[in-house]
Amino acid sequence: DGDYAALRYQDRTDNNGTPDPAADLNLLIAPVYAWLYMRTGNAVFRDAADSLFAGAVVNKGAAHSGKHFNQHFRHSTQFLEWRTEGDAENCR
Repeated sequence: DGDYAALRYQDRTDNNGTPDPAADLNLLIAPVYAWLYMRTGNAVFRDAADSLFAGAVVNKGAAHSGKHFNQHFRHSTQFLEWRTEGDAENCR
């Protein structure tokens, strides 16, 4: 997973019984962080949004199934809109 974020969900475990990162769900959550960045201008939210988005793209989360593919593209447009608006608002 490198420098890219993947949230750990407790219902998924690896062979050692530890929570398994689930980058395939990142694009369901990244738009929330982009929206928080747009509303607050807080770079912590921007960085989290960027890391979650990159983690999903790099780890090919959308390649798992049609369901994941559809979820990613449905919510990724919101991410891009809010992330861009956040930059515009905070660069004034």
